[in-house]
Amino acid sequence: MALFCFACHRTFDQQITECPFDSFALIEANFDYPPSMTVGSRSLTFESCLFPGEHIRSYAVRDQANAQTLLFETYASQIIEPEYFKNHLSNLKSLSHDNLAPVIDFGTLGDGLYYVLSDYPYGENLDDKLVKNGQLSPQLTVHIFNQLLNVLGALKEKGMVHGNIMPTAITLVEDNRMADKLKLVRMSLPESCFTPEAGARAEYISPLYLAPERVRGQSACEATEIYSMGALLYKCLSGMPPYTDISVEALELQHTAEHILPLRGVAPELDIPALLDILSLRALSKDLRGRYQSYGDMQKELLHAAKESRIYLPTGASSSYAPSVLGEQATTPPELHEEEEDFSKKAADEEAAKIKEEEARLDAEIEQKAKGLQSSFMLLAVLAVIAIVGGVSIFFYQGSNEDKGALYVKLSWEEQMSAGDDAVKAKSFDKAIASYEEALATAGDIDDDKERAVKALTGLLKAYEGKGDKAQVDKTRARLVEIEKQHLKEIERE
Repeated sequence: MALFCFACHRTFDQQITECPFDSFALIEANFDYPPSMTVGSRSLTFESCLFPGEHIRSYAVRDQANAQTLLFETYASQIIEPEYFKNHLSNLKSLSHDNLAPVIDFGTLGDGLYYVLSDYPYGENLDDKLVKNGQLSPQLTVHIFNQLLNVLGALKEKGMVHGNIMPTAITLVEDNRMADKLKLVRMSLPESCFTPEAGARAEYISPLYLAPERVRGQSACEATEIYSMGALLYKCLSGMPPYTDISVEALELQHTAEHILPLRGVAPELDIPALLDILSLRALSKDLRGRYQSYGDMQKELLHAAKESRIYLPTGASSSYAPSVLGEQATTPPELHEEEEDFSKKAADEEAAKIKEEEARLDAEIEQKAKGLQSSFMLLAVLAVIAIVGGVSIFFYQGSNEDKGALYVKLSWEEQMSAGDDAVKAKSFDKAIASYEEALATAGDIDDDKERAVKALTGLLKAYEGKGDKAQVDKTRARLVEIEKQHLKEIERE
């Protein structure tokens, strides 16, 4: 007997009461399994019990004929509707996708158990990777989610959802065509496959990634999958799921009632791109209308966030977005989706229209003044005025709606931040604090959704941490969290 966490599906040998990864109460479970079994025409050797549920269990087994590792899942006969089970598995078995571990066989065993036998690819489980690294880089996260959205879209075309999105359902395998290739495993059966009185169908589903609608009893669908992906994205970028607690009931209450803090407020020390932060918040919206309306919409936003954050997919990634080596700068500009091209063209057209309008205004002023000129001296004077006006216009240009502020103010902020960074490197922490405080004050004159204020506060946090001033560290963290709360409220109002 060992201890098992039914939230993250990890096993523990040491005598502890709560999971150290998500605070969920551990339960003593039965991990017994037979040494071998014949299923259909296959002789299977059992290697480990992956999920020790009362009605649903899963095992890693090996096919003695070819040494292939497989996933063997069993379901108690009293919880299964036979006809629906057969129809669903027949459809799933016919589905072939490069990122989906295929179903090999299904049926019933002699003792009445229903079983599903599927491929269990060799590689690094995403859960193990997160335990080892703490969190994933933005580059790897984008790559994983681009593949995940591809395969979920393929399931959608067949009228199916995975229903159990969590780290243990994802394996990263080595492939000579592409690094960190995703394989999706451990799908849950749809509600139609279970008897009405089953009560056990949810035991295989992690409460850490459960959408509010599923907490209220609704079936899994595209919208609930998007919520689950938002929770998984949060976990990948920060190393922690959005909510943790001791019981299923406590977690369900958080999913339905508690607002989530932005990643940059929870972990300001991590270099998480703002657009990926916003992506996770939107996917985690408790209101269906606030989430992405489809996998395709979420994927477009993911790739747009990657492009804007200078994140590139690896060679071989199945997308029209900039294939290049993961983590390296592309040698050619990335290709855009048609919708992204329209967005970029529209933004460029709007900016060009603003410039043209300003030029027309200046031309009108010049023409009016030129009429009164009677000498070449006056003409030269007007030309000088034009040059000065142009220079001042550039120097005081307020920028776009998303980054509004005079150029000289932005340059001053950059200089103050640079001085602070240099001082931190030289371990002159008092000097660094003074420079970052100046940058924070300057950021107040720039309308950029507090982006520069967050960076200045993050610099202050590093300086105070280097100085060892715990009181100021706590105070600075509180200021960061407050800014992120305000930002979240603004996003929700939008």
